[in-house]
Amino acid sequence: MVLGSGIAGLTFAIKVAEYYSDLGEEIQIDIFSKAELEESNTKYAQGGIAAVLNSLEDSFDKHIEDTISCGGGLPNKEIVNRVVKEAPKQIKSLINWGTQFDKNENGSFNLAKEGGHSEHRILHSKDSTGLEIEKTLLRKANSFKSIHLHYNRFAIDLLMHNCECIGALIVDELKQNVQTVTASYTLLATGGIGQVYEKTTNPVVATGDGIAMAYRAGAKVSGMEFVQFHPTALWSKDSPAFLISEAVRGFGGLLKSAHGNDFCAKYDFRASLAPRDIVARAIAFELQATKLPFVNLEVAHLDIKSFEKHFPKISQKCKSEGLDLAIDSIPVVPAAHYLCGGVEVDRNGLTSIKGLLACGECANTGLHGSNRLASNSLLEGMAYAEFCFIYIINNRRQKTSIYLPDKFYVYIPAHSLKVLKEKVKQIMSANVNIVKSTKGLVSALVKISALEKAFSSFETKSSIDVATLEYANMLTVSKLIIEQALSRKENIGLHYLKDLDDAYTSRK
Repeated sequence: MVLGSGIAGLTFAIKVAEYYSDLGEEIQIDIFSKAELEESNTKYAQGGIAAVLNSLEDSFDKHIEDTISCGGGLPNKEIVNRVVKEAPKQIKSLINWGTQFDKNENGSFNLAKEGGHSEHRILHSKDSTGLEIEKTLLRKANSFKSIHLHYNRFAIDLLMHNCECIGALIVDELKQNVQTVTASYTLLATGGIGQVYEKTTNPVVATGDGIAMAYRAGAKVSGMEFVQFHPTALWSKDSPAFLISEAVRGFGGLLKSAHGNDFCAKYDFRASLAPRDIVARAIAFELQATKLPFVNLEVAHLDIKSFEKHFPKISQKCKSEGLDLAIDSIPVVPAAHYLCGGVEVDRNGLTSIKGLLACGECANTGLHGSNRLASNSLLEGMAYAEFCFIYIINNRRQKTSIYLPDKFYVYIPAHSLKVLKEKVKQIMSANVNIVKSTKGLVSALVKISALEKAFSSFETKSSIDVATLEYANMLTVSKLIIEQALSRKENIGLHYLKDLDDAYTSRK
């Protein structure tokens, strides 16, 4: 069973299907997606996928060093080494399955450079790389009779028996049927938590469901304090926020203040191409100082025709907002983008619960540490899908059946639920953002805990309201983020407490 239909879940399913097809053995792989099958964080990934393919200028060692440095020294070196060296193999698989990456006139890959990378090593498909990969994987998955794709299916909870995971409780959102679905292995590939914030690049499905389910089942969850805010989301009221890819800065775009100052240079010698934690924090400080709602991403000095060819989706969006890129700057702000922590897994993708694996954004693999290097997410999703696949074919497990009595679930009326979800977003955005304080975190914990306590006071029904269950999951992951942020007593990577800096300054 696979919960989630992004790059991690689909890649895993395809690899399992291919393996058993070659053996001539029958197998059933069920993929459950809470929305339409292609609706995932993968679809919204613009920049690309990182891989060392040019050994003349680049090397595995350089990619490894960039990843560890970007992660503040916290990434697991063994895992980084393993994932980085896995990249060429996974790129080859994508190409064999039909993915079209951009090439230069000489036929070689047009490799881009992004923040934190020392070399050009990002493969891309214009500014819609994630969508290109997602469509390729869905086509490939549909070619196997053993893969069964189910959309509008919401996983309520994991099925546990003798402290082991044996499947999940699934509701058909349209028919309101609740199924007890058992499996030899269950893979969590449910994506991130962006919807607990007011401004996020994540789709509306990113409510932390897999992490919340795993936590309720007793799995170890760690690194939740490391929420990455993408520095450059288009300033607007849209939700999800429109992402302005890091590749724009790799192409030559420059972040400037309202007065035309290259303010990022004050914080890092790499300026606009510094790692995301540094750039997002620099923007946060700039907005605080100027009291303005956004900073400017300047591209007018570039070859605009070449820019529009390279970034057609971004160019079209900017035009629809009334921006003339030959003259105007792009107004940008940071937005919640990626969770570097999640359900803790080992080198094989195994969680602390037998029978349960996790990969992709919902998993804490040890690759990212305190901050993710740009374009390492799609790579991680594919690499860990491979590691999970290798483990399950070498460790076969029997399926266990179980009977569960009917259960009643909390129901919150739509008008009240909308207010409550907005309240969570406001609490997290105000107190658990790029720049935090201990006082703010404590305040947020009190408020989220109160909402959590109040949740059980609502009436229960035998029918399922998915939106209410999503809200419960949002409360769970929000509380985990806050508690783990309070537990970390150092400023590193994406975790920045203003009072820790103030205390250090006063001691000096």
